[in-house]
Amino acid sequence: MLYISLGSQPSVANALNSLKLNKSETLFDNLGNVSYEMLLNNLNNQFNNFFPKLDEIKVITGSVNIKNGIAYSLIEDKRNGTIFYDVLPLGKKINKLFGVARNRYEKLISSFNHTIQSSMSVVFIRQMYDDNENDTLELSNTLKWVYPACRFHLKHRYAGNEHTKCYNFWKSELSN
Repeated sequence: MLYISLGSQPSVANALNSLKLNKSETLFDNLGNVSYEMLLNNLNNQFNNFFPKLDEIKVITGSVNIKNGIAYSLIEDKRNGTIFYDVLPLGKKINKLFGVARNRYEKLISSFNHTIQSSMSVVFIRQMYDDNENDTLELSNTLKWVYPACRFHLKHRYAGNEHTKCYNFWKSELSN
C-alpha cells in the first residue's frame, strides 16, 4: 500500500514519515497552504506551470523551516499562496537557485505521476481547510478521472490549522 500526501500542510507528510509509511519524498511533502482549488487545477492540468516563475515568488521574511539540519527561508507562490518550505537555504538568493528548484519540482511531479500510474493501491491523505464533505467527493471524482487505472482510498479530513494538532491527528488516524 502506498501513502501519498496531497497537502494542504506538511504535517500530513511529517506524520507519514514518522510512521514509516512514506518511503521517499513526494510532491506535496514540503508545501503549505495548498488550496483545494490549486490542487484540483494542478491535477486536472497534469501540473503544468506548477512551480512559479521567478517573478511570481515572494521570499517570506521572519520565518524559517529546518529540514535535515538545514535552515530554509520560506517562499510563497504569489499566484495562489502556496508556501514552499524546502527551496531556499537561509542566506541564499532565489535567483541563483531558481533553476535547480524548478528542476527538482519537475522531477517530483514526474515521480508523483509515474508512481500513481504504476501503483496498484494508493491511500491519498489531505488535510482539509474546513469540513466541507462536498470537496471530498469532488476530489475523489477528480482523482478517478486523472488516474483511471489507480485504485485508491481518500482520507480527506479537517484537523484544525495548528501544526502540532494536525500532526497528532494524522499520526493517530494513520496508525490505526
